[in-house]
Amino acid sequence: MFPEVDYRPFILILGFVAIIFAAYFTTRLIGMKGRQLNHSKFMKVVDRIMVGNDKWVCIIQVGGLYYLIGVTNHNIDFLGQIDEKNIVPIAFDNPSQFSSLLNKYFNKSKGEKNKTSIDMDDKGWEKQLDKIKRNDNGMGHNE
Repeated sequence: MFPEVDYRPFILILGFVAIIFAAYFTTRLIGMKGRQLNHSKFMKVVDRIMVGNDKWVCIIQVGGLYYLIGVTNHNIDFLGQIDEKNIVPIAFDNPSQFSSLLNKYFNKSKGEKNKTSIDMDDKGWEKQLDKIKRNDNGMGHNE
């Protein structure tokens, strides 16, 4: 009476979705367990910097004391103890000021200019553009 319905494609899609959900929740569970293992109640890595291939210098806080240690693949060395007052964040220049970096690069000294720099205040860019137009040497468009 009723036509037979093939449920195999539906079961395959449902199984695929179930496997994807199981993989997602398994990785989340593993990630949470890993984060719990990395946390400590009494110690904290305050800062670290890479000084070579697989070589780090770290500042470790234990209670109110700070220690400087060197870490490699095969060894951990105690380098010294640091007073809390000597731990000061290093301020970097604003990296978004690209023009100031270019000026430092192109200007050899305060009064001396590099030949490749263009003085925008003296309309130097207009002079450069005129010079380029005059030196077309037949390579541009014929008008």
